[in-house]
Amino acid sequence: MINPLHVDFSLQRKPGWRQKPDATCDVYVVMARDGSGPMYVKVGMSSHPESRLVSIQTACPLPLLRAMAFTCRSTALARAAEGAMHLHLSEHSTVGEWFRFEWGEESKRLLETAMNDLIDQVDGRNLRQIDLSTVSRSVLERRREAEQARSKQLAAAMEKHRVAVELRAPYKRP
Repeated sequence: MINPLHVDFSLQRKPGWRQKPDATCDVYVVMARDGSGPMYVKVGMSSHPESRLVSIQTACPLPLLRAMAFTCRSTALARAAEGAMHLHLSEHSTVGEWFRFEWGEESKRLLETAMNDLIDQVDGRNLRQIDLSTVSRSVLERRREAEQARSKQLAAAMEKHRVAVELRAPYKRP
């Protein structure tokens, strides 16, 4: 039997959590499937789910097929929503935050209903599909920009070293 979806709002404030009180955070759901096999679903939270999806794909041997996210008004609320979703899907749990479903309409309805209930309970907003191809391209662009910045820093450091060496080099007196 599926656990009823209920967000425990007492989870919002745990001692020692380092969080900005007014920072928004997203709860995401990612689906992966290989061929005609079962569907694997990951539920998590992130301030930048698009960037998070890149590391998820790197760690997941199956291709990511679909991703969606919605915004919560605080990190604590997102954490409570994520926990409620994990509890709700617990009978399908595999490893960590991954859940296994047999492919079919029943599984799709279960996930869709759970997401809609969750959004209603936490007053979530901005439910959106995440375009996985766009995520890959933007991450590659950011990596290229970071690599160019590192190259510039290295060139500047080498130039500084060259100038320092030239200044210290002995010169012939006339």
